[in-house]
Amino acid sequence: MAKKFDVWILALVLSGVVTLALCLTTVWLNIEQVNMGYALKELQVSVNKKKAHTARLQLERDNLLSPYRLKKEAARLGMQAAQVGQIRQLGNKPIKE
Repeated sequence: MAKKFDVWILALVLSGVVTLALCLTTVWLNIEQVNMGYALKELQVSVNKKKAHTARLQLERDNLLSPYRLKKEAARLGMQAAQVGQIRQLGNKPIKE
């Protein structure tokens, strides 16, 4: 009878330890999930900032390369369109050294 009682106590203690281990594992996994969520949020904010910066840079590039602005800047620097004969086109012939 005492042996049967000892087996039940051992089984009860063992099941308690296993239950505690499973509960602690569940809590640890939930904490990891929350940490991953925060990291994901930070990465998303970083990606959004980089996308906004890229959009601003593309807008600035388009503004700087607009024909109107280039014409205005060329006039300010005293440049003018090339006359006929001022531009030479080279063929696809290789250059001899």
